[in-house]
Amino acid sequence: INISEGSANARSDWWTIACDAIVPCSKSGLFTAQICREMDTQTIVGATNLPFATDEAYAVCETVGTVYIPEGISSAGAVIADSVEHWDKHAFSEAAPQMMYEFVRATVLKKTTTLLEHSTRAAPAISPVHAISNSADAGSSGFLQDVQPVGQRYAPWSSHEKGKRVHSRMFSSSAAVESDYSPVEEAELKHTPFGEDGSGYYSEATKGCYDVIANAKELVTHAVDRTLAARAAA
Repeated sequence: INISEGSANARSDWWTIACDAIVPCSKSGLFTAQICREMDTQTIVGATNLPFATDEAYAVCETVGTVYIPEGISSAGAVIADSVEHWDKHAFSEAAPQMMYEFVRATVLKKTTTLLEHSTRAAPAISPVHAISNSADAGSSGFLQDVQPVGQRYAPWSSHEKGKRVHSRMFSSSAAVESDYSPVEEAELKHTPFGEDGSGYYSEATKGCYDVIANAKELVTHAVDRTLAARAAA
């Protein structure tokens, strides 16, 4: 259900809608402590960056048992596509948009599933955020660490998927098979990578990317000050 402002299902008390999951897609700092207490959902799937207004809000989320999938796992599409462009420019330039989107979906699904499995199977069970921290602490042996850059996996994945589809067509009873690789029309003002390395276009539609920098300034400054103070005291 699309509950965005201006949509047919928009509501001022959107967080009280009973649902399996809420997917915030644009605004940072959306979930306050009070909203987290009143939400009628099992899961928050991070898409927007920094969805919680305060540390207290996230703590309430954990206390009431709402599972939060961090946006770094569930909304990594741009990073994945950038990795393909970095590691395999030829495959990236030749990729049909639909195939790239499907690769992103498959990669995110696998990573999210792995995260949830480690989160729920831990004894006792831990939050996905804590599971990510455990993986990071384990270094190269962490369960979320990739042996191979994700961008290097697109070409073999694409070849495998195309092979499966060709095989499927060979044994399909359908006389006409619609193309799987038709171009996807990009929404107006959407960020679309193009041109030489480093070029592109950002609009108000992707302002949330810049909100991250503004909202993280205080956190980063505090962390740097704390680190410098610890070094000075050592």
